[in-house]
Amino acid sequence: MTAFQRGSSGLVGEPFESWRVACYAEVMCGICGILNQNGEPVEQAHLKVMADTIAHRGPDGEGYYCDTAMGFGFRRLAIIDLKTGDQPIYSENRQIVTIFNGEIYNYRLLRDELSAAGHVFATQTDTEVLVHGYEQWGLDLVHKLRGMYAFSIWDAEKRRLLLVRDRTGQKPLYYAQWGSTFLFASEIKAILTHPAAHRALNHAALPEYLALGYVLPPRTMFENIYKLAPGCLLTLEPGQNPEVSEYWRPTLQPQNHYSRQENAERVRATLRESVRLHMMSDVPLGTFLSGGVDSTTITALTGQLTGQPVESFTVGFDYTGDAVGDRKFNVDLHYAREAADFLRCHHHEIVLRHENVLASLLPQLVYALDDPIADTAIIQTAFVNALARRSGVPVLLSGDGADEIFAGYPFFQQAHRVQQYQTLFPASIRHTVLHPLMRLLPPNGRLGQLHKLMDKSQLVTPGEHFLTWELNFSFDRIHAMMQASALARTGTNDLLNRINQELNPLPTHDMADKVGYARLRWWLAENSNMRFDKMAMWMSVETRAPFQDHELVDLALSIPLSHKLPGKVVLKDAVKAWIPASVINRPKWGFTPPASDWLRTIFRPLVDAYLLNPNRLSTSGLNPAAVIPLVEAHLNRTSYHLNEVWNLLIFQLWFALYIEQSLEFGERWSELATLF
Repeated sequence: MTAFQRGSSGLVGEPFESWRVACYAEVMCGICGILNQNGEPVEQAHLKVMADTIAHRGPDGEGYYCDTAMGFGFRRLAIIDLKTGDQPIYSENRQIVTIFNGEIYNYRLLRDELSAAGHVFATQTDTEVLVHGYEQWGLDLVHKLRGMYAFSIWDAEKRRLLLVRDRTGQKPLYYAQWGSTFLFASEIKAILTHPAAHRALNHAALPEYLALGYVLPPRTMFENIYKLAPGCLLTLEPGQNPEVSEYWRPTLQPQNHYSRQENAERVRATLRESVRLHMMSDVPLGTFLSGGVDSTTITALTGQLTGQPVESFTVGFDYTGDAVGDRKFNVDLHYAREAADFLRCHHHEIVLRHENVLASLLPQLVYALDDPIADTAIIQTAFVNALARRSGVPVLLSGDGADEIFAGYPFFQQAHRVQQYQTLFPASIRHTVLHPLMRLLPPNGRLGQLHKLMDKSQLVTPGEHFLTWELNFSFDRIHAMMQASALARTGTNDLLNRINQELNPLPTHDMADKVGYARLRWWLAENSNMRFDKMAMWMSVETRAPFQDHELVDLALSIPLSHKLPGKVVLKDAVKAWIPASVINRPKWGFTPPASDWLRTIFRPLVDAYLLNPNRLSTSGLNPAAVIPLVEAHLNRTSYHLNEVWNLLIFQLWFALYIEQSLEFGERWSELATLF
C-alpha cells in the first residue's frame, strides 16, 4: 500500500488556526454502564473492564461514576486537552449525571436558554447542556437537540436511567439484561465482558442478516442483546422493565408548493448552515472525497467556510498496467483528484495493493463491527480513516445521507418507472398482452431493460420494492442456506411484514419515496452509519455527516419527487456553482473494492477455512450442501455470487470471533502499520 499527498503546500495534518471556529471541550468517546436492579453495589472492576474494552473510542482518558447499584464508565479521546471535557458531567446538586458520545451542534443556543433560566454552568463542554436541559425540560430535552449522539442520564433522586440515540443513527448504543443486571455500552464487545453476559447466536436475526447483510433494530446477531433504534429513548424506572419510545422519525410529506428553483435555494441555505455547524472543532478537520456530488459539495463548503485548503482523503486500488481494472475500480480515485485540484485541497490518497496482509486484517475489521455488516466497503472505510489519523486529522466530514434524502440511487428512477408502467397498463393487459410480447425480445442489451421492467412490475407492496434492491439472498435461498434445525428456530416472512407495517401508512403514493424512506431508516442507519462509526472509531477518528442533520432531512423529504429525479437534480441545482461540472455530470458509481477477485486470491485462505469446511458451516447453523456449491461456483467463475459469498464469509468470521471465540488477530493497528 502507498499513501501520499497531493497539493501545493502545507504539511500533512497541518493545523489551521482559522479552523478553530468553536471553543468547547470536544471529545470522541465510548460509554458504558451497569445498573443492578436488585440494589447490589456495582463492582467497579467490572465497569473498568467494560470501559477498557472500548478504549479505542477514547484512548486518552477515562472517567467513572458509582452510586451503589448504578455505575457509568467513560473513555475519552482528547481532541483538545481541556479538563472541562472530562466525563461524567454533573448537575449543580450532583443528582443528575450524564455520559455522552457525539456532538450537540446547537449547544450554544441551548446553553444561553438554560443560563437565562438560572442554570449555572461549570464547563464549556456541549455535554453539560444535557444535565441542565434534563433538569429544565425532563424527557422533552431530546426534542431540542441537534446533533449526532448516544448518551445516558442517571437521575439519582428518581433512580431513573435514560438512554438516547440520535435521530438518524449516526452513533450506536446497545443494551442487555440478564436477571437483575442491566448493561449498556457504545459497543457490544464491552457488554460481553460482564460476568452476567452470555454469548449466543440470535437465530431469529440470522435470516434477516442473510437477506440484508445487516440486522434491523432492536435485534442484533446476539441473543438477548439489543440495539436502540435511531430517534429512540429508553427509560428504566425502579421495579420496571426497560421501556423504549420513539421521539423522532423522518417526516415524509413530499407536497411542498415551492418551485424547483425555490427548493434548490432552500437546500443551499440549509446545507451551508449544517456544514458550518458540523465544523465545530478545535483541531484540523478534513473530508472524505470520492469525487461525487455529495462529498465534493461538503469539501467545497468546508473550504469556503474556513478560507483554507481542505485536508481531503480518498482511497484507490493498484491497477498499474491494467487499464480495464483501473476504469472499473478507480473511478472515484480519478474524480477525487480532479475535484481536489479544482478546490485546491491538500489531498491525501492511499492506494491498496493486492497484499496478503489484507487477509489477516479482515478478521480485525469484523471484530470492530460488533454486529456483522456484509458490505465490502468496510475495507476502504477503515483505510481512509487510518490515513486520516496518521495524517493528524482526527475529524472527517462525509457526504453520506444525500442519496437517501435526494433520490440519488438509480433504483429511485427505476422504482418510479415501474410504478408508472403499473399505473398506465392494468395487470390484465400486462399479463395477457405485453409480457408475452416482451418475452420474445432478447434478454440482453437495451431491450433487456424491458425484461427487468416486466419482472419488477410483479411487485405490489413497498416492502417488496425495497427488498428487490436490497436482498443478498432470496427468502427461498435463505431456507436452503440454513440447516433445518436452525431454520426451525426462526422465520423469514417476519422481515417483509415488519417493513410493510412501517411503509404502508406513509402519506405518499410514490413507491420511490417509500423505498428511499426505507433506505434512510434502515440501510443508512444500520449499514452505512455503523460501518463509518465502527471503522472510524477503531482508528480513533470521528466522522460527521452534514446531510444527516435532521432539519435538512425534513426539508428534503418535503420536496416533491419530481424535483429530485433524475439523480438528485434539485441538489445539483443547489450546489452547481460550488463544484466542477464534470462532477455534476459524472455517472453514479459504487464505492466498491475488487472484492470478487480478492475472494479468489488474497482472501482465499479464509474462504477455504470458513466457507468450504463443512464442519465450520454446520457449527454456525449453515447448510454445507447449499453453501459450498454456491461458493465454488463463484470461485470457478461459473456464476457470479459476490454479495452472497461476502455475506457468508463475514458471518462465519463473526461467528468464530464472537460466539466460538476460536479466531484471534494481532494487536490493533499492527497490520495497518505495515501498510503506510
